[in-house]
Amino acid sequence: MPGNNPALAALARCRQALRFAHIDAEMLVPLLIGARADRADELASKIADAAAFCKQLNFLIESDCRAELPVNVSRDRDKTCRVEGCPFPVKASGLCSAHLQRVYRHGDPLATKPITHHRADKERNSQ
Repeated sequence: MPGNNPALAALARCRQALRFAHIDAEMLVPLLIGARADRADELASKIADAAAFCKQLNFLIESDCRAELPVNVSRDRDKTCRVEGCPFPVKASGLCSAHLQRVYRHGDPLATKPITHHRADKERNSQ
């Protein structure tokens, strides 16, 4: 169950700590000058990257918690993506290749505009 998972609880605490650290680092930038302000800005950027990584890891752990069986490619071929309204076949972790790439790049399968072109969609239209 996702709510009882100690890994998710620990990750939530990390994400909260990173949010506060990012705010503090951004508040440092106008207080400093020159190279020190640049370093503070770099620190804020790296903390933001760490927070994005935590968000991505959180999504993957939640996916693992929801999965009843380990991902098996041969069993997933007949299944569709678990993102609501996505008709495309599963590639891994219950997601189609496009949504899986969004998780890797942005930490969220719904991070950008909707998928409009997809090989599976073109194949269905050609039949």
